[in-house]
Amino acid sequence: MAFWPLVKAAVPPADMEGCVSGMFTPWWTDTGSWVTEVRAAMEKYRSDEAADLVQATGYIMNWAYGKILVDALRRAADKVGGENVTGMDLFEAIRETDMTVEGWTYPWKISPDANVLMRGVRLYEYRASEEDWMLMEDYVIPPSLGG
Repeated sequence: MAFWPLVKAAVPPADMEGCVSGMFTPWWTDTGSWVTEVRAAMEKYRSDEAADLVQATGYIMNWAYGKILVDALRRAADKVGGENVTGMDLFEAIRETDMTVEGWTYPWKISPDANVLMRGVRLYEYRASEEDWMLMEDYVIPPSLGG
């Protein structure tokens, strides 16, 4: 979904009818505090690009990565002092990440079974009549990630 504008430029959206995509992120049509927070930041910092940004998952995903990084930096600084944080301290803090975030069914954490922070995938179907992606199945963990 991060490349949806490029796909639409190459393939007429009507030809994409019924196409299924798995996404790790909420979508812009979701309600709740996560999408509200991301939209508010987008309007504040990137309002001139908002119409394009809501066509893909890049901004939502990057906001999530930013939250993870800030959380990990805070924890690393609490552990060793802000002026002493090294790359290895940050690495360890990211490995210890265990965040529950509204809008995401599964916690953001690395486990012994899956070396990935965001394990849940939502399935969406493109509907040309709606000109948008519609949720087919809420978060599931794919077999490749221990589901």
